[in-house]
Amino acid sequence: MIKKCTEGDRSILNKYLYQRKELNLFIISDIENFGFDSEELEIYMDYDESIQAIYLKFFTNLCLVSYEKKIDLDFIKDMIKKYDLTDVRGEPDLLKLIELKGFKFYKYYFASLNKLSIDVDTCGVSELDLSDIKEYLDKTNLVFNSNTKYESTKAELDKKSKHIFVYKKNNEIVSGVSSSAESKELAMLVGVFTLENYRRKNYALKCVYAICEKLINEGKTVCLFYDNPNAAKMYEKIGFKFIGYYAALKLKKTDAINK
Repeated sequence: MIKKCTEGDRSILNKYLYQRKELNLFIISDIENFGFDSEELEIYMDYDESIQAIYLKFFTNLCLVSYEKKIDLDFIKDMIKKYDLTDVRGEPDLLKLIELKGFKFYKYYFASLNKLSIDVDTCGVSELDLSDIKEYLDKTNLVFNSNTKYESTKAELDKKSKHIFVYKKNNEIVSGVSSSAESKELAMLVGVFTLENYRRKNYALKCVYAICEKLINEGKTVCLFYDNPNAAKMYEKIGFKFIGYYAALKLKKTDAINK
């Protein structure tokens, strides 16, 4: 039976999620940072003597966990329709069980970092000023052909569950990285980019190193997923270790426009 979760379910949810805490980082941090009475998210679990599956809706994303590979496809489709969701996330073997019209499957390498293995000069890197959020989003949405909203970014920054580090050239943001889904123990790196005319100058390396240094000093394991072999070399150089795979079902742009 699928039920909406409340504060009374926190303990049983965490016990289930912490079995694979790095891969469940998004759900763990959202529960920790937003709780069960937030407008930003809704949390459900399928429970039959024990948890069979967890579903978490955060803005336009739906995160899934089920070690038993038992999910309710009709419930997922109802959630997507009700909230106009554009991303479904989880482990690859779980998402392969789901067929959604207009969604494309992506598989990523997943890595984590507890200790930096090199020293990097981070001169020129700074934490993003709140007044630069719009410029930062304009750049990342252009680079990744994405549609990250100001409201969700601002909400995470306000909750202290996100940091953004950038490299500026002539007062323009040309490279950057952000953390997401930060909790007491974990943090995810997302959106590593450098504008095309400024690549091969190690600006992204500087940004990634700076944000990792801050997060590790706060006692957090830093995680990320990637599919770019060139990026993998940079992450391995810093000290990231491969620990598994992650996946996403993303709504194709044409389908989003024609909804």
